[in-house]
Amino acid sequence: MWVYGLIEPARARLIKSAYFWLRHIDDIADGDKFLPQGYKSKQVFLQSKRELAKRLLSGEDGMKIKQPEG
Repeated sequence: MWVYGLIEPARARLIKSAYFWLRHIDDIADGDKFLPQGYKSKQVFLQSKRELAKRLLSGEDGMKIKQPEG
């Protein structure tokens, strides 16, 4: 990852941010972190994050993420 950051720093930052976001969600799902306030259950929390990810990938809210080709 370090070398990749030298070659494509913007993409490396995006990958690192996504990784830490997903780790945070995973830690909550596993019970390693507390459920944030405002969520009734882990299931509600995880569903909201799934919906957010779908919106980001679909381009809703004006945020289109370019998906890799292949």
